[in-house]
Amino acid sequence: NTVDVRHILVAPEDTSAETAWQEALELAETYDKEWKDLGGSEENFAETAKKYSVDGSAANGGLYENVFKGQMVTEFEDWCFDPARKAGDSEIIKTSYGYHIMYFSGVAEEYYDYMVDSAVRSDRLNAYLDELTEGVETSELFGSRFVAKHLG
Repeated sequence: NTVDVRHILVAPEDTSAETAWQEALELAETYDKEWKDLGGSEENFAETAKKYSVDGSAANGGLYENVFKGQMVTEFEDWCFDPARKAGDSEIIKTSYGYHIMYFSGVAEEYYDYMVDSAVRSDRLNAYLDELTEGVETSELFGSRFVAKHLG
């Protein structure tokens, strides 16, 4: 199965400096305490992620949906796919990117179902884009690409 997980990434300013790693850990511990003091719910975690995470998922409350094995760095996956993992679990883990405050949302759909659904959606999108761009010509002028569709 895939999993849904939230995280807050706290990255050190300089990955080669031990003091930067220590500062990142201290910040992660502060943010971890903050969301727990707010009530410790998944909603509280999401709000804290929006506020502090330096990861691209911050706008979505740190949510990664349908995470599958082989998608993330080893330490992140090891935590997500621990057989003892259950919804609501949280922990701070270290990866090469920094410290992640993790929150396990739960088990998601089966990997096979997820991949089939993704392939079907991709095929439909490509067919739609092919239809939209049928008869479209592009030309480059002054470093910009212009698009024109000739109506017959």
